[in-house]
Amino acid sequence: MIEPPSRIHFFSWATRISLELPVGFEEALEDTENHYAVYADDLDEDDPPGGRVQTRLARIGNDDSGNLLRAADAAVAQLGHQPLLRREFDIDHLPALEQTFRYYFDSMETDVVRHEAYVQAGDLIFAIAGLAGADRETEYLPAFREAAATARIILL
Repeated sequence: MIEPPSRIHFFSWATRISLELPVGFEEALEDTENHYAVYADDLDEDDPPGGRVQTRLARIGNDDSGNLLRAADAAVAQLGHQPLLRREFDIDHLPALEQTFRYYFDSMETDVVRHEAYVQAGDLIFAIAGLAGADRETEYLPAFREAAATARIILL
């Protein structure tokens, strides 16, 4: 007996990022002009608030390897919170950095968990950010980490 897949493959031409997310996620938005895409698993009105993953592509103007850390530090400054976890790893054989936060998100009026991964290829920074309510951290945080681990950068 063939088991149904547990993950779905997504790719965005706007961000050039390919990744896998759990079954239930759908493409919510792709903005080719601003180079980002959003995937969500709570698009039906009956669904409780769930997880969201945003991928983004940004050109940084030079290929200084310090740009990866600067991108992660900019996210820390914007959120105003220190990451609970920050580590270096590889995405698709390229240097990457991931960080995880837990904080109160005003617009959702709840505590959230946020996982970010940044990868650099030359003068491009690719970002993958997952966000979910902290009460569903055990469900979503592994999915966000797996999305980063399965990510592939398509440089065509």
